[in-house]
Amino acid sequence: MLAVVPYNLIPCCSDCNKAKQAEAPDSWELETIHSYHDMLDDAVWIKAEVIEEEPVAFRFYVCRPDTWTNEKYNREKNHLEVFKLNEL
Repeated sequence: MLAVVPYNLIPCCSDCNKAKQAEAPDSWELETIHSYHDMLDDAVWIKAEVIEEEPVAFRFYVCRPDTWTNEKYNREKNHLEVFKLNEL
């Protein structure tokens, strides 16, 4: 399912670009994913849960691979939260 391919989670619409400009992270952990500068490994780190209601919905979440530091895990979680990707 391409919806959870990390490179499809790089927000580029007008609203998301405005959200990126409004943020001034003061640590690496609070930065969002950058499509050209961040090396996203092949680890499975984003998953989706099916919410069985009408209409059917999905909840995306970050699952921490064993090879990741807590900082990287928190950064990827922050990315989903900053851009409200579950709401989209």
